[in-house]
Amino acid sequence: MISFISAMVMGIMAWFSYQYLMNAMQMGHVTPALRVPKWTFYVIIPVGFAMASLQYIRTIIKNLSEEGPWQSPDQQSEYEAEEIAGPWQSHDQKNESVIEKTRGEMS
Repeated sequence: MISFISAMVMGIMAWFSYQYLMNAMQMGHVTPALRVPKWTFYVIIPVGFAMASLQYIRTIIKNLSEEGPWQSPDQQSEYEAEEIAGPWQSHDQKNESVIEKTRGEMS
């Protein structure tokens, strides 16, 4: 879900930055000292947003085709379900359960 929203936002940003780039090209502004067209500095912005959108789309595909959560197409999430202590447990009981869990992992 997060990757989908991120891909959509990056895609929208790529589109609007592309529109801005086209507008800058039509205006014909140049830098004062070197007389270089300003739009040459703006080219990387829509390219970067588009590449970020593609990366999120790759992550979505990886999460749909593979088991377990993936943070990116190359890195699987290290998330493990944890036991959450309720408010009725004392601080000592919470610490004991964490210590027991840690001992079990070390064995």
